[in-house]
Amino acid sequence: MGRYKCICDRWRLHDLRCLSKSIPNLYGAYCTGSQFCSRRIEEAKPVARKLITFLTTKMMNRRAALTTLTVLSGSALVLMTGVWESCNHPPAKRTSLTGKDVPLLNEIGEAIIPATLTSPGAKQAGVGDYMLLMVNDCFSNERRKLFIEGLNTFDEICRHQHQNLFINLSAELKKKFLQQLNKETQLTRKDEEHYFSMLKSLTINGYISSKEGVTKAFRYDPVPGKFEGCHPYEKGDKPWSAT
Repeated sequence: MGRYKCICDRWRLHDLRCLSKSIPNLYGAYCTGSQFCSRRIEEAKPVARKLITFLTTKMMNRRAALTTLTVLSGSALVLMTGVWESCNHPPAKRTSLTGKDVPLLNEIGEAIIPATLTSPGAKQAGVGDYMLLMVNDCFSNERRKLFIEGLNTFDEICRHQHQNLFINLSAELKKKFLQQLNKETQLTRKDEEHYFSMLKSLTINGYISSKEGVTKAFRYDPVPGKFEGCHPYEKGDKPWSAT
């Protein structure tokens, strides 16, 4: 049996006369006290550092991912809770008319007098601010109460029929909704005032007295000159402003 076979079978492992290599080389890199072992350990240090860096980065990425996932989950939960609450709880009824109601009044006015290619709409004319001023400063207490309660009824009917606020409806749905209310006003008694009639009246008066309405929706001449009772008119011409 040859020497190579003896060494592989560890029969004569410690017989130094039969070994052609040193004991450190025979036992490998982890033999204590050998230069060969030290050199292998030094070579392994950069690899160990890279391994530690890799594991640390993975741990940090995992923590960051978990943190981000937690934040997103919480945000989604809050959002869905808000949507659910808004769908199940109607907005609080107004007890007075404030600046918060101006956007709604502008949208109602715009649906009554929409913008065209040649004339601005009621929203651009600022009819919402006009309504706010007239209701709070010029209406009697009874008419003011009727207007505010009517606006609350307006919101309730719109939410019941469309499950949404009037301000969020499409232009076509707004038009149909106001047409429905207009039919209701025709069924009221002559001695009763309907809140939608008040909305229409305020919209028209606010529009024709605004700068946009006077100067753009009408023909406006700041220095009209003499009065002419008869003036040629063609179909499609804008009326003259009397302001």
